[in-house]
Amino acid sequence: MLDELHIKYPQYEMGRHMATAFADYGNMVDIWGLSGKEFLFALQKYQAELELDENNTAGEEFVKQILEDGMNLGKDKEDEWAEGADDWEE
Repeated sequence: MLDELHIKYPQYEMGRHMATAFADYGNMVDIWGLSGKEFLFALQKYQAELELDENNTAGEEFVKQILEDGMNLGKDKEDEWAEGADDWEE
């Protein structure tokens, strides 16, 4: 399981894998006392979470489009409001 994590996610150090996998066990987790089943379960759960995160990641182009849309939000309304303001002055 550790080899699989290392191969699949080489951008993360093994310490990060271990710390994150056992984070639910508390700050000062004593992994020495964990059974093999518990140890494997924690790593499998962590790997499943990584895979979910990976599948839900937005692509760079999608994020760029969202930012552009946000920057243009309300521009059409500004034009409408400006036209309406002319009517108010009369």
